[in-house]
Amino acid sequence: METALIIADILSAVAVALMLFVLKTNIKHEKRIQRMENDLYLNPGNPTSMPLTQQVFNLQKDVSSIKESIGKLNDMMTHFYNSNFKK
Repeated sequence: METALIIADILSAVAVALMLFVLKTNIKHEKRIQRMENDLYLNPGNPTSMPLTQQVFNLQKDVSSIKESIGKLNDMMTHFYNSNFKK
């Protein structure tokens, strides 16, 4: 009978130790995830802190601006070519 109690005590201690280990691991990972989320969403220096839709909108504005600049440059070059080399 005494051996059964010792085995039960050992198994209980192992179960409690495993539960504490899992709890500690979960808390550690939760803190790590919280730090990552804070870095992603609260750090203004991080480009991913801006929503993806805003990034796409800003990229579209930049591309449109570049296309306008290329169009103006093309018009200037055409005008320069026509005024200097076509006779």
